[in-house]
Amino acid sequence: MKENINQEQMPAPLIKRLLAIFYDSFLLIAVLFLAMALLLLVSGGHEFQAGNPLITAYLLLVCFVFFGWFWTHGGQTLGMRAWKLQVQQSNGNPINWQHVALRFMTALPAWIVLFIGIALVADIQLATYSWLEQLPILAEWLIFIVGIAWLVVDQWPNGWRDKVSGTRVVKLS
Repeated sequence: MKENINQEQMPAPLIKRLLAIFYDSFLLIAVLFLAMALLLLVSGGHEFQAGNPLITAYLLLVCFVFFGWFWTHGGQTLGMRAWKLQVQQSNGNPINWQHVALRFMTALPAWIVLFIGIALVADIQLATYSWLEQLPILAEWLIFIVGIAWLVVDQWPNGWRDKVSGTRVVKLS
């Protein structure tokens, strides 16, 4: 059943957008586990070297397809559906794969900074990024805080990601 698309819909509140991300992260983690299990089956169970750019590209592609499929089939991920949010073009029409690509690519820098910050603060060994291990603790926390702030600002209605991709996230009635 399709929602009535109204150009006058209100932008989605920031807290609901962040809660939808939180919900979606659980499903995405499960999908990434399955994607890696599939890769391990194909490789005969051989482990992969940390920092392998092909594995990183593969996982990014899985993330892209995950969000792209949901966004192009109703404009909602499961988390967005739970919080009654929808991504759509600025004019209220459904988004296409071009919009998905622009939204995904403009979101990547914020997520990269956030995950580096999480890894540093949690003292996760980043063997392939030895220069990161040399940062003092204050800088590690700063990267973590900047990652969170960037994510929050990036989720703000009419943020740069929405402007670049010509999309918006709205609250459904």
